[in-house]
Amino acid sequence: MFTMQYPSSISRNLMFIIFTIFLFNLRAQSYYTGILTTQNNCVDCDGQFHVYVTDCNGSVLRDAGIKDCGDVFHSSDVWFYWEQAPDLYCVHVYPQTHPPRNRYQQFYKTDSCMILGGNEENWHFDQTDMDNCRKGGCPNENKHK
Repeated sequence: MFTMQYPSSISRNLMFIIFTIFLFNLRAQSYYTGILTTQNNCVDCDGQFHVYVTDCNGSVLRDAGIKDCGDVFHSSDVWFYWEQAPDLYCVHVYPQTHPPRNRYQQFYKTDSCMILGGNEENWHFDQTDMDNCRKGGCPNENKHK
């Protein structure tokens, strides 16, 4: 006669460990993206900009909303950051006064760090070394006096 056997506690524990490792690996595959600006003396920046991240196909993954890049009371060295970007993502920025001037940078399986500078009429959004975002500062040649 056939009897149903229940998994042993060792099997249940092993399944739990495998599941936990699987979840950790999913988290480990996320990427970091950040933007540096005025409050840490990278470059002069004045104005309000809309910042968001998409999947590069139009779907918004993270919307930081309108941010003031001249906010001297911002508590962080990095003006914007997100630590859960997927394999393919695009970081978008545009001045609040001119939405059609949207600029973006596309990244695939990598962390990213950008510098935003200028004002709502004349601005730039450039990629910089990832160490600048990790250290929360800008390279010496970009610091203003």
